[in-house]
Formats: sequence, structure tokens, C-alpha cells
Amino acid sequence: MPPPGGALPPGPPGALPPIGAPSDYPPGAPPYGAGPGFPAAPRKRRTGKIVAIVLGVVLLILCLCGAGAIYLAKRGFDEAKKKEDTAPTALASPTAAPSLDEDSFAKGDCAVNEGTDQNAKLRKVPCAVGTFEVVARVLFTTDRTKCDNAFLGAGKGRYDHTYTHNGINPPADSYVLCMKRR
Repeated sequence: MPPPGGALPPGPPGALPPIGAPSDYPPGAPPYGAGPGFPAAPRKRRTGKIVAIVLGVVLLILCLCGAGAIYLAKRGFDEAKKKEDTAPTALASPTAAPSLDEDSFAKGDCAVNEGTDQNAKLRKVPCAVGTFEVVARVLFTTDRTKCDNAFLGAGKGRYDHTYTHNGINPPADSYVLCMKRR
């Protein structure tokens, strides 16, 4: 049966009408599959944008934390520099790696060596002339050269003796004391 209003479109039966040919649907009708009773097309997902925003926020927080850590480290370094009254005159040769049973030395403490340079035995005493003042304590290492690092240790020229503690469970309980003679 021919469609209302005219003859069949040219072409084999079941073929689509040519592009631009008049349609049997009224103008403004919804496209195929979107009429009443058919589900709407699925929405586009925005997970990529959400992931990008979350990663951006995390990166911003990490940058701010890093800047804060650098600021605090620099402030602490500047305060330590202000406390320093005199610089040591010359660097002496570092002492051998002795053992120490007491882990109570911290920056600003003073000690005397009751042993030898090769087998030091440090004892904490009040700071006075002739004692060793702890300028820095570098944790988790027995490497004396870490005292030269201004961020980790004392900094070059700010110490004249070192003391290495090799703990029972190295390197977790090992440290180096960077000291200067008062």
C-alpha cells in the first residue's frame, strides 16, 4: 500500500529515503528512539574532571606542606645561627667510632670525654670552658660527613669534633654528634 500523499520513494523496498527527502514525521518530532516510552540517552560522565580536581587539590596541599617544612627548617637554622657565639678556629681530625650507652645527648648539651680519642666515653656535664658542646645530632647514620651539611648537621666550620654512636639496631638507633670545644 502506498504511503499517504504519494508514491513510494525510489529504491528497493525497505531502503531508507534519500537525504533531504520529505519525511512522514511532523516537524519538531523527537528523533527515533526518544519518544514516549523510550529511555532518554545516557548522560555524559564527568569522572575525569572530578579526578583532575581532586588531584589538583591534593597537589596544592602537598606543595603548601613542603613550603611550610622548608620555612620551619630555615627558621630553626637561623635561630641556631644567632645562638652561636664564636666559630671554631680549625677542624680537628674526627675521633674514632666509640660506643655510648646513653642516648641522652641533644643539641646544646655539653660533655667531657673520659676515654681516649680512639675509644671515647662521653659524660654529660654543665657547659663550661673545656667541654664539648653538641652543635647538632644527626640521626640514623654513622657518617661523620653529615655534620658538614647545614640542613642535617652543624655546617662546615661550625664544629671541630665528631662522635659516632653505632647502636644495637643500626641504623635505626645510630647517630653522629657534631661538637665544638668551648
